[in-house]
Amino acid sequence: MITVLISVISIVWGGGAVWPVFLAGILVDLINIELLGSHSLFFLIVLWLTRRYQRKIHIGAVMYPMVFFFCVMIAEELIFRRTISYITVISGTVIGIVLIAILSRIFPEKVSDKKRLSV
Repeated sequence: MITVLISVISIVWGGGAVWPVFLAGILVDLINIELLGSHSLFFLIVLWLTRRYQRKIHIGAVMYPMVFFFCVMIAEELIFRRTISYITVISGTVIGIVLIAILSRIFPEKVSDKKRLSV
C-alpha cells in the first residue's frame, strides 16, 4: 500500500517530491531488508510517469487514475513479490482513487490541470 501513497504524493506534489519519494523507497528497503535502492528506483519511475502523463492523470477523469493505480500495483506485485494478490491490487486502486478525490477537495490547485492566470 505504500506504493499507492507514493503515487498519490507524486500526483499531488509533482516534481518537488523527488527527495521524499527517494527517501521513502530507502526506508521501505531498510524495513523489508531488501536490496537497497530498488524501491527508490521504482518510486522514482512512478514519479516520472506521473509527471509525464500529468494532464491525463487528474481528477476530472476517474478512468485514467484508476488505470494508472492498477498498473502500478500490478507492476509492484510482479517486481517485488513475484505473485499477484488481486485483493491488494483492487484495494490499492480503490484507496488511491479515494485519496485523490479527498486531496483534490483539500488542495484543488495542486491536483487540477488548469493554470491560474497571473498579472
